[in-house]
Amino acid sequence: MSANLAISHGQGLRLPSSRPDAMESGSPHYFTGRPCKHGHVSIRQTTNGVCLECTKERAALPENIKSRKQTARRAYLKTRDKRLAYGKAYREKNKEKFVAWQRKWREENRERYREIQRASQARRRAGLQGVSREDLNEWADSQAKVCYWCESKCRSDFHIDHYVPLAKGGQHEIDNLVIACPKCNLAKHAKDPYEFAESMGRLF
Repeated sequence: MSANLAISHGQGLRLPSSRPDAMESGSPHYFTGRPCKHGHVSIRQTTNGVCLECTKERAALPENIKSRKQTARRAYLKTRDKRLAYGKAYREKNKEKFVAWQRKWREENRERYREIQRASQARRRAGLQGVSREDLNEWADSQAKVCYWCESKCRSDFHIDHYVPLAKGGQHEIDNLVIACPKCNLAKHAKDPYEFAESMGRLF
């Protein structure tokens, strides 16, 4: 084999310098040192010749994100019953161990546990009416991750809040949803939105 080797930019990896050399050596990647048609100087995939930067950019497109979510949803539904049955059997077989683990987790994550309980109660109050999980996820993906109440950025950790709480007659509908940071959502709980906004120094 006479494959030429190249050191990829800044990554210290010795890779074939052409696609034929990569195919011959069995390497999944190669590095030519030349820009792709979109101007990226990046490692390329042997299977299709596409650079990794182009692949990342395509993966970040909204339509591709949606497609991946739909694919994951289909895969989940396909194996859901089997995994649920397995989980149930495991819990029955290890009941004492599982109960002890639950108790320990609740004690170490009290605020998170209360949040889960409140969300569960809200879903029960909403019943089967209102926005579907798929529509809810699509709505959340389309929203700027800025807290409606304090206007802080919360992209890495955000909650979906009912503007008018379900406990006060609010509906589980898109028009009644806002993005909130965890601090504001937990502080607001089931408060009237106008009263909570006033307590935050905001007037609508």
